[in-house]
Amino acid sequence: MSKREMLLRILCILAALAAVIWIADSLGEEELDYQTLYVMCRPKSFVNVREFPKKKAKEVGRLECGDEVLTLNEKRGKFVKIYGPTFECGTCWVHRGYLTDEKPDVYEDGKAYTVKAKGRVALRRYIRGARRAWIKPGKTLTVYAITSEWALTNRGFIMTEYLEEVESEQVYDGAADAA
Repeated sequence: MSKREMLLRILCILAALAAVIWIADSLGEEELDYQTLYVMCRPKSFVNVREFPKKKAKEVGRLECGDEVLTLNEKRGKFVKIYGPTFECGTCWVHRGYLTDEKPDVYEDGKAYTVKAKGRVALRRYIRGARRAWIKPGKTLTVYAITSEWALTNRGFIMTEYLEEVESEQVYDGAADAA
C-alpha cells in the first residue's frame, strides 16, 4: 500500500468519525416531544398499559378514567409510548384510542344526552376510530365520560357537537341502530 493510499484511508476514517460525532451531538441536543394526555374510559373501568406496542403484550399496569399520562412522540400502530415511573417498564405503551387532550368529566351512573343532528351520526369504537354504528337524530344515549370534543357511551365514542343534555330518564343504548 502506497503512502498516498494510506493517507487517503486515514482521511476517510477521520471523516467518518467526524460524521458520527456530529450526528451523536445533534441527537443529544434534540428535545423529546412530550405531551400530556388523559385517559377516557368507562367509570370503574381501566385501560391496559402494555410492555410493548402489541395487543397481547404483557400488561404492566392499568390507567383509570381521567388519569393523566405523559406521552412521548413515538407511535406504533394504535399504540402510543407513555412515560410512567410507577410502571415496571418505565416507558410503556397504551392504546391511543382511549387518550384525549383534555381531562374528561366522568359520570359514574351516566348522564342522558340526545343526538341533535340533521342526519345520522357515527358512533366510533375509539376516539377518532373506525365507525361502529350509525345513530339517528332524536335518540337518547347514556354518556359516561365527556370532553368538549368526545363523549363515551356504553357502545363507543361520539362527537359532542351532536349531543344535547336532557333531563329525561329515558335512555337508549343504540343496539337497534347497529350498522
